[in-house]
Amino acid sequence: MGSIKRGNLIEVEVDEIYIDKLLNTPILFLKECAGDRILPVWIGTSEAMSISLAKHHQILERPITHDLMKTLIKILDADIQNVIIQEVKNGTFYARIHITRGNSIYEIDARPSDSIAIALRFNAKIYVEENVMETGGSFILDKGLQKNLEKLTPETFGKFKL
Repeated sequence: MGSIKRGNLIEVEVDEIYIDKLLNTPILFLKECAGDRILPVWIGTSEAMSISLAKHHQILERPITHDLMKTLIKILDADIQNVIIQEVKNGTFYARIHITRGNSIYEIDARPSDSIAIALRFNAKIYVEENVMETGGSFILDKGLQKNLEKLTPETFGKFKL
């Protein structure tokens, strides 16, 4: 599966979700499809569960929020074109979901974790702006987090379990 670059967009896929044991927070790793770069994105626990369920094609007995959103989008005869993680400001990632309905395309502001959880349910492409991918390698939220990150080793992370 090759990387699709439209302008400065890099196609990525969900690699894994790990738990940062120091911060007790899930980290979503997005891997460049045609490269070795990985973008870490700290996300919430419920979003991590939702992404993990979608990635492993597991369906719960009752729909969770992202399943409900999928049903609503389909009922409205719309589809997810793609998701773009477009920028990072002050330690916060920003994404857009591109929804198509008929000949119209709607661009919706959303958190990357929600965007990805929905994209996986539609088998939609996930892109990251090149400047975000470049920034992600040196992404630091604050000095306290920077000190914690400097202590991290591969053993620090635990794989996210459902």
